[in-house]
Amino acid sequence: MSAAYRVENRSSGLAARSEPRAAWRRGYDEVRSETERRAAPLTAEDQVIQSMPDASPIKWHRAHTTWFFEHFLLLAHAAAYGQFDQRFGYLFNSYYVAAGPRHARPKRGLITRPSAAEVGDYRAHIDDAVRRLIDCAGPEQLCEVRRILEIGLNHEQQHQELMLTDILQSADSRSVVRTWAHRRYSLATLFGSIPSRIITANVPSRFARRTAGHRRHS
Repeated sequence: MSAAYRVENRSSGLAARSEPRAAWRRGYDEVRSETERRAAPLTAEDQVIQSMPDASPIKWHRAHTTWFFEHFLLLAHAAAYGQFDQRFGYLFNSYYVAAGPRHARPKRGLITRPSAAEVGDYRAHIDDAVRRLIDCAGPEQLCEVRRILEIGLNHEQQHQELMLTDILQSADSRSVVRTWAHRRYSLATLFGSIPSRIITANVPSRFARRTAGHRRHS
């Protein structure tokens, strides 16, 4: 399973004020880049397939994990942040009822737009905004930012695991790519470079139900 994240700091003085931010940026970038690494071998057509109602397209995973940071972190804590596309909340929410209405899970494979490339632009836009928030948040605000980052990073790693099972299940339904997919997405290939730092979180009640049975609720 993907490792979770903890960012620790034992520095003092000026380093104690700057190093936590750098560590959180590194942790954020590592998790986010791993999602893109897993999606990279797939074509745009591969990324839209939903082979069964309990699976999700890879493009949807990439966008949903990004929406999480936009909705729960940036819109709540970055005063100057402008929403990338207000339609994305409906398309890429999952079961966060309080966050508003959402597209039906069994029909995620019908979301042909935005394209896979536009989802990449969305991810880049959010990543830039999150890095700026980490750098600019005041000391008190940073505590809350770090708490939500921690939850979001663990949430994205859960989806990285779901990406693997959804890719392989989809490939098993298509004989032309079955052998390639099982070779390219072997456990050794995918999990060999996952960072090993650990995060523990005091998860608030509105997030807690996401930590158990994630396949059932993703």
